[in-house]
Amino acid sequence: MLTPAECEALAAASGDPARLRELIAARREAIRLEHARHRCGGETVAALTALMDAVLRALYRRVVVAGDALDRPGSGCAVVAVGGYGRGELFPASDIDLMFLHDPAARGEGLAVSKGLLHPLWDLGYTVGHSLRRIRDCLELGRRDATIRTALMEARWLAGDRTLYETFERAFGAQLRKESRSYLAQKLAERQGGHDRYGSTVYLLEPDIKKSKGGLRDLHYVAWLGRACYGAKSLDELAARGLLTASEFRDLTEAREFLGVIRNEMHFHAGKAGDVLTFDEQVRLARFFGYEDRPHLLGVERFMQQYYRLSTALHETSERFIRRLQRPTMWRRLTTAVTARDVEKVFVVTRDAVSVPERHRAAFLVDPGAVLTLFAVAQAQGRPIAESALDLAHHALSGGPSPWLAAPEAQRRFFQLFASPGIGRTLDMMHRVGLLEQILPEFASAKGLMQFNQYHKYTVDVHSIRAVQAACDLAGGAGRIAGAYRGIQRKDILHLALLLHDIGKGKGGDHSLIGEDIAARVADRLALDPHERHLLTFLVRHHLLMSHIAFRRDLSDEKVLVRFARQVGQPDLLRKFLVFTYADIQAVGPGTWTAWKEDLLVDLYARAMDAVAGARAVGDEAARSAAAAAAVRAQAGDRFPALWLDRQFDAMPVRYLLVTPPDQIIEHLELVHRLPPDGVLVESRWVADQQTTELTVATFDAIIPGLFSKLAGALAALGFQILSAQVFTRLDGVVIDTFHVQDPDYVGRPPHERTTELRRTLASVVTGHHRVEDLFARGARLPRLRALPHGLEPTQVEVDNETSDDFTIIDVFAADAQGLLYVITRTLFELGLSIYSSKISTRLDQIVDVFYVQDAKGGKIIDPDRIHEIKESLIAAVDRYVDQSSGWSEAEARIASPT
Repeated sequence: MLTPAECEALAAASGDPARLRELIAARREAIRLEHARHRCGGETVAALTALMDAVLRALYRRVVVAGDALDRPGSGCAVVAVGGYGRGELFPASDIDLMFLHDPAARGEGLAVSKGLLHPLWDLGYTVGHSLRRIRDCLELGRRDATIRTALMEARWLAGDRTLYETFERAFGAQLRKESRSYLAQKLAERQGGHDRYGSTVYLLEPDIKKSKGGLRDLHYVAWLGRACYGAKSLDELAARGLLTASEFRDLTEAREFLGVIRNEMHFHAGKAGDVLTFDEQVRLARFFGYEDRPHLLGVERFMQQYYRLSTALHETSERFIRRLQRPTMWRRLTTAVTARDVEKVFVVTRDAVSVPERHRAAFLVDPGAVLTLFAVAQAQGRPIAESALDLAHHALSGGPSPWLAAPEAQRRFFQLFASPGIGRTLDMMHRVGLLEQILPEFASAKGLMQFNQYHKYTVDVHSIRAVQAACDLAGGAGRIAGAYRGIQRKDILHLALLLHDIGKGKGGDHSLIGEDIAARVADRLALDPHERHLLTFLVRHHLLMSHIAFRRDLSDEKVLVRFARQVGQPDLLRKFLVFTYADIQAVGPGTWTAWKEDLLVDLYARAMDAVAGARAVGDEAARSAAAAAAVRAQAGDRFPALWLDRQFDAMPVRYLLVTPPDQIIEHLELVHRLPPDGVLVESRWVADQQTTELTVATFDAIIPGLFSKLAGALAALGFQILSAQVFTRLDGVVIDTFHVQDPDYVGRPPHERTTELRRTLASVVTGHHRVEDLFARGARLPRLRALPHGLEPTQVEVDNETSDDFTIIDVFAADAQGLLYVITRTLFELGLSIYSSKISTRLDQIVDVFYVQDAKGGKIIDPDRIHEIKESLIAAVDRYVDQSSGWSEAEARIASPT
């Protein structure tokens, strides 16, 4: 706070704007330095509020009353702080809100005082919101407008007629008490609207620390409604009167302090107001708070884990407090009483919920098993738990873990819950009240743990519970995946594995391996038998296996399929893997599950099921290719001349015959039959069940070098997203490239004009009439996703020579950006590598581009030095592209000259 000497200095300088500005700046800098040293949110806003009070009062004495005392009884005018300034929470870039309160007969005095203060404040650079009102105006406006009423609720006298202010305070307080129920309804509607605008979850990637769920505004609602409904003027008073429990008061005050420090630092650093915790700010604030990177956990992830934990607790506490304010209607109480029936001695089940009646609450709180029984009853009855019962459960658990929860009986009863499709909702409620991490201590480390990327929309704990729920939702669903879920034996093991699958994150090393060890400990505590234990740990250990193969490997490669089938071994485990992979992807966030991913995953499932069930024979390649050719000939009939068709089969690579369906081979033959000797043909078709466009390009390999790279570049320049590509070069030099693409500019099928333009442009690139670089410049398309702060997602390149007998597989992990695929494919071309197929997908935590390649001699790349060269060249090209992504002209230059 200010010393008497500092207050005197401000008063002495009140007539000298330059000197006063200098003193204010010096004091603000001293406050900023204290903030940086000690990181005290409440002390900083209190100091800034005190500085503003001192400045205002110094000006008041100088400009308004020429040195008289601040309190001027009978003057008929008072200067009042309202809003955030009124409640004493002035942040570094907050506006100053003032009300000039006057008697009906003293309007002239009010105008004079406001003019005398506002002009000097504006000259000093302050942004001041102001109003001139009588007490009657305040009451009428407050009755009509909940926002004005809220601002007045936080009114604080600064100077002038204190008696007038106290009269206002009494009148306003009486009105507030009388109309508290209508005010409650208004504020709850306002709060819901705010959450709709600023995010319906605490777990936003870039939250608004004031207005998002779990932000400071949730804290304000507790204070405002506590004042309106109970007359309590502070959180301290709410706690002292028993209206907040000790744990709730702690959660609120800890969150207020932490969020206060964050907001102060954001305002100080930017020099202006701003409350959105962007990725860049998250990294900077993590350093400010002293969170250092660890081998297994980034400093920013530790910082955001603390943010999510505190903001979640803040939001849950505000929800509980508000629920306690809402009284059920008479009709609601009547229907509840009519449908109520007692269960397990202390619970009441109605048509709407399971609750604990007042007469049984004491018994509930002393029974260590009552909380777990509450969830078991709710799940068995297919009812949600009443919010009052959840509040009671939270209170029962607030004293810390009960030894009973670790006992075999509790663990047995807990595991029994996992057999039901209702377990998803049950786990969510358990997590809300704090039971889940008490009965499953390993889960505590996942609470609030974020993954610093643009793809996981939720923290690890929320993602894991949502994955269980995604699987449970399949119980009444349609389609191949839902059918697989219903056919699964031991759904309890599947549900538990989904809950635990990411439990190893944030602990260093491969999270799947670490998760396997943790799952084994959990299995032992739950007393699972050896078979159950093996199944649980196997699912956790290999939970990424099916997505890895479906989205990153060639499903027509028999070796890949046979290896996967052998790993899975039995139909029921394959069904579990299918559902597991679906649920894991679905729980990443909105939009992550697509028709394209479903098609790939179900295709792998069907192929693997045939292999596991013995319905798929794997013969030698010559026999299978001969059978494929015979099928094509039979289907083609006399559509093509016989001698011409013989030449086509002689030119086809064996692998082409093995992996391409007969009807598609016939489509390609029709293209080749029409192909001019020195030209190109491009055709497209809409694949409705995949929601993709399939493009087929037929040409000759001698026409243009680096064909695949240029086609990929043209597609990127036109804004298309490539999902997969298949490249075949026949022995006669004919090239058939097939792409599956999506057009983000359109939902569903792109218009005819768009695909016509696409075909024309691709043909012109192949014939050399257009350069890819010119297309990028003309389209001026920038990345659709704003990249994370550079350096937090390092580019990685993996080379796999084990999976395929014929190809080296290169996986490139990098941040997504328009044009990046062109840079990668051009680099591969410059390295002398031929691309035979490609898949471009979003892995569960990163973008990955996969390429099946061979060297110039048609072989795999096995020389270690050559592999090292490929890795280094790709990483350098990608990093150079990402590093310089500051403007379009630079991006164009990089594409034109990536080396």
